[in-house]
Amino acid sequence: MTDLSGLLAALEVRLRRFGAPVVEALRPGAPPELVRAELAAEGLAAPDELVAWWGWHDGVEGPTVADGPGVVERPKSVLVDAWQLVSLADALRIRRWTLDEYARAGGAGIVPAGWIPVLHFTGAAWLAADSAAGGAPLFLVDGGAGLPERPPTPQFSSLSEVVELVIRLFDDGVVCPDPDDPRVPSLRGAPVTEEVRRLTRW
Repeated sequence: MTDLSGLLAALEVRLRRFGAPVVEALRPGAPPELVRAELAAEGLAAPDELVAWWGWHDGVEGPTVADGPGVVERPKSVLVDAWQLVSLADALRIRRWTLDEYARAGGAGIVPAGWIPVLHFTGAAWLAADSAAGGAPLFLVDGGAGLPERPPTPQFSSLSEVVELVIRLFDDGVVCPDPDDPRVPSLRGAPVTEEVRRLTRW
């Protein structure tokens, strides 16, 4: 298994080198026993990749959303492009809200109960890890667009694959300053390669 903790440390080096605002807002990591306990309280398994993910940093400092599927979108929460880091507490809130909304709309089971957000995309979409399957694969869920026309399909094989991809885009010079805020690492204006498309289009 790929060492996700090592990959996350390497990603943080690149974010710091870029001057990304998120670096100064990163919260300390959550202790492994806390991650496991919080997930267990929701009836979720705690695969190693999820423990490592929130053990790296438990989201970012700053204002939070009390209810609903969203997060406070700001430069200090951007990992890359439109992807925002979320705390474990935010992830659990978004998961609960989405499951409730889908059930009310007659779509119970479309988003399995074992899925949990690991990254939040601008708007209401989120990248879901399947806790019941060891945290992999990852699926894209649009939490604000009503019931999907078809069940979500796998987007990435694991969190390690996501982090490896972002590192590669930094190293290849594909990540660039955002046109609206040059401090923010962005893919806007980058060539639309298959790797870029996987992070920005679906």
